[in-house]
Amino acid sequence: YQRIRDRYGLHHLTTFINGDVPFYEREARLKRMEQGCYRLVYFTPEQLERSYVLESLQRADAAVGVRYLAMDEAHCISQWGHDFRPSYLNILHRLQRRELQPRIIALTATASPPVRSDICDELGLDARPWDQGGDVLVHSANRPELSLVVRVTRDTAAKAAGIVQDLRQLERYNKDNDYPGAALLFMPYTGGDPDRVTGGSGGAQSTGVSPFASYLELELGRKVAIYHGKMDSDD
Repeated sequence: YQRIRDRYGLHHLTTFINGDVPFYEREARLKRMEQGCYRLVYFTPEQLERSYVLESLQRADAAVGVRYLAMDEAHCISQWGHDFRPSYLNILHRLQRRELQPRIIALTATASPPVRSDICDELGLDARPWDQGGDVLVHSANRPELSLVVRVTRDTAAKAAGIVQDLRQLERYNKDNDYPGAALLFMPYTGGDPDRVTGGSGGAQSTGVSPFASYLELELGRKVAIYHGKMDSDD
């Protein structure tokens, strides 16, 4: 939302509707949408499960027209996707039941062939490639600033020790660097309450965010920031 506003100068012509917006403000934004005040409105998929939001979209369509439905992170539609979210399912069907017929575009950077097929089935798109008359356009971008290194370790303890070694090397590098770098470490599980970071040295064996963060704090002697999806509202 902010990027669209700042980059393209839309400012008051765009808004968003999610669970962080107080209900009274949500209603005000929906009313302005119905009056045609916005050219672009962002919704979380959970909001498009709510009947009053769908009814507002229906009124907006009757008044000014809802022309496009752009679905970002479209792999979330697919049960084969890495980040499946049930709220993404049936969005198009819910709109169609309200007699809304927007033109659809689905965007994702992480869709394998089975995921692409699943997305097309869900959204009623032609799964054939664009140059064969279908709706699927696959474009690969060269990202020379990114690299992928795979290391094989004998066990979890060796993997944890390797991560600590890399972080210490980064600390040494930053001491003489005018532009210090930072490190992001991704873990497969949230690992419990982020306000109760526990685990200590035993966290080296954990695949959870919070226990492993405790292990890193103990090893590095500095605070480690934690973030994961359960820290957000469900909306």
